[in-house]
Amino acid sequence: MKCPRRIENPGGVFNLPEDDSTPSLDICTYCGSLLPDRFMSEVEAGTVTLTPTDKDYKVYVEGLGKFTKFYFQHLSEDQKNRFVELLNQKRLKLNVPGHFYVLPFFCVKEPR
Repeated sequence: MKCPRRIENPGGVFNLPEDDSTPSLDICTYCGSLLPDRFMSEVEAGTVTLTPTDKDYKVYVEGLGKFTKFYFQHLSEDQKNRFVELLNQKRLKLNVPGHFYVLPFFCVKEPR
């Protein structure tokens, strides 16, 4: 996997490996994000709590025994769709304030 954040910021970085994933650690070696399959697995199981940020591309993940961040750019289209389903079903465990005050960049609020 090539980190989507590296692809967004290609300048000034040299001699990086072609694969940015470290499956044994479940993190991206480029940006430090939890890998998307692990993120979605934990979110689906309800074993983690997500802490919203003021960024539309990042969330913090609690419950894995260490402080972890997740960058939404890592999600595939199918994973984005599933995340939205879980959000709409209110199945995500969200820390204070209990909702996203800045929605992930791939989410759109429907007009009432």
